[in-house]
Amino acid sequence: MNEALIDKMAGTLTGQQGFVQDKQKQSLKVNQSLRRLYNNLSDLSTDFPFSKNINVFSAKYANDYYFDLTADQLAKLIDFQGKNIYSNAYATIEKKLMGRLCKYDFRTEFYLGLKSGEMIIEVYKFLDSQNYFLFFPARNLFLFCDLSQFKDMDTTNNLSERERIVQELEFKNDKLKGNAAVLKTAMSKDVQDLLESSYQKISDISFLNHLNNFDVQSNILKDMLKTDLF
Repeated sequence: MNEALIDKMAGTLTGQQGFVQDKQKQSLKVNQSLRRLYNNLSDLSTDFPFSKNINVFSAKYANDYYFDLTADQLAKLIDFQGKNIYSNAYATIEKKLMGRLCKYDFRTEFYLGLKSGEMIIEVYKFLDSQNYFLFFPARNLFLFCDLSQFKDMDTTNNLSERERIVQELEFKNDKLKGNAAVLKTAMSKDVQDLLESSYQKISDISFLNHLNNFDVQSNILKDMLKTDLF
């Protein structure tokens, strides 16, 4: 039963390789958008600066790969002083950030994503310096980003939330197999009922139609991981 659950969850994963490839494409889109925004602000162009489908990346990956923020943390990140920014009909960008982008020829890469409710932030890193900036799509806002307030955040783990759950399930399933003889006699009726109920929910076709509803999956799997079975 556990192996069927793990296989079913693994089959829904977007995949680390796809995420890495799409990060590179998104970085290119943002860098090109910023270069065109510079031309806008310099009165060299009136063209719409943002690349086509620039918001698709976050829509695709935010649920799985972005880190959670509180509303207060989000508010602090996107706070700015009016005198320190350039703004036009298309976007708002910190003056010193635009200067830094010009200095380093708009060479940046996607670093990580942050989310608070429906709000998302994309964080980018300069390739040639240890500086970061954020892109807040809801306002087309670009600001320097101080990541020191997230020093306790583990940004080295590039697995998505679902991939981490599957990995944990696989580990605990292996542990379960190793103790199968004991479990056959020690498994409580409550644990058996929970596992059967969880499996039925995941096997149901309506569940498969809502695989993007991460809360549904997460709550079921976390209930299973908390049982005394492991």
